Amino acid sequence: VDGAGATQVRFGTVAAQNVVVLSDTSLTCVTPSGTGTVGVQLSNKNGSASLAAAFRYVPAPALTTLFPARGPEAGDTTLTLTGRGFTADQAGANTVTIGGVPALDVLARSDDTLTCRTPSGVAGAARDVVLSNANGSATLTAAFTYFRLPTLTALTPARGPAEGGTSVTLSGSGFLADGA
Repeated sequence: VDGAGATQVRFGTVAAQNVVVLSDTSLTCVTPSGTGTVGVQLSNKNGSASLAAAFRYVPAPALTTLFPARGPEAGDTTLTLTGRGFTADQAGANTVTIGGVPALDVLARSDDTLTCRTPSGVAGAARDVVLSNANGSATLTAAFTYFRLPTLTALTPARGPAEGGTSVTLSGSGFLADGA
């Protein structure tokens, strides 16, 4: 830019990556991993400058459980997710996806409890549940399974004696768990 040479940026004691000087007053870089609050130092041929306690690393959210773990294909099952990082550290809006499809009515009840409603889905394999917010994302792998509601299409015989004891055969679908 002006012959100031290679510019280095450090977060605490660790060098940033991909430092790109955009102009005499602006640059971009990628932070290294870290914890807590750290100072940021810039150095080039012109000298160095620093900002004490300028950048704060925040932990990514975590998911530990979800209940219930299954619901009907039509969706609209209220899920309760537990973990941490749903509101702390300016987490912002939370989004939840089930098998990549956005959940509905996502509400952080506290930093460790969140509720949402399932979208519709197809019965079969368990789906990943992913929570995302400004601080990162967390995944519960193969955590939710859609099932088909049972249906009845016929029964035989359709009548029997009042004292009971008639063997009846029901026809339909969804009699086995998850269509197995």
